[in-house]
This record gives sequence, structure tokens and C-alpha cells, in this order.
Amino acid sequence: MSIDLDLPRLDSAKVAVGVTFATNGLAYAGWLARAPAARDDLNLSPAGFGLLLLCLSAAAIAAIPLAGPLVQRIRGRPGAGRHG
Repeated sequence: MSIDLDLPRLDSAKVAVGVTFATNGLAYAGWLARAPAARDDLNLSPAGFGLLLLCLSAAAIAAIPLAGPLVQRIRGRPGAGRHG
């Protein structure tokens, strides 16, 4: 059993994943540096801000099971990121 790999495409995908992770890390670091100012602007106590961050994380985790069906629903439509 052999698997034919398109190595240039695979290399491009590796670079794209690396760039995505780096961009996400920079965005998170930038937001984290501004977190105290955001807390002050929202007039939240440290505990209230912690609860807000916990709720945001819980919502993100709850949305994970919805991603698969959503991608399957959108994937077949022309112009929705489908190439070739």
C-alpha cells in the first residue's frame, strides 16, 4: 500500500499551520497585555473578570461539537473555500 503525497502542497500546509499558530499566539499575547485595562473599562472586580473569562472558555468548548456539522453543511457550496 502506497500513499502518493503532493510534497509542495504538504509543505505549504505546514507553513500555513505555523503562521496560523504564530498569529494566534501574538493576538492572544496582545490581548493578555490589555486584560487589566479591559477589566477596568468594564468595571469588573478581579473575580468578575475571572468569571467572564471562564464563561468565554466554556462557550468555546461548548461550540466545538457544532463545528463538524457546520463545516459539512457549508463545505459543498461553491465559493465556500472549496478549491479545485
